[in-house]
Amino acid sequence: SLLSRIPRDLIVAYQASIAARSGDGHTAWVEWIDRAHLLTDYVASMTDEYALECFQLISGMTIDPRL
Repeated sequence: SLLSRIPRDLIVAYQASIAARSGDGHTAWVEWIDRAHLLTDYVASMTDEYALECFQLISGMTIDPRL
């Protein structure tokens, strides 16, 4: 799954951001921004080869041999 490809440190940072804002009365759009930031950080850290591999998996051009 795509979620399993996201590095653990990015997920921990996302969870810490959500936890820091809990109880502040922030709306769902704030969590959406944090999720968008998580994905942006993930994509920005990709090499060209890794990005191409992810694209091919998403589009169905290849199958993940680890599955």
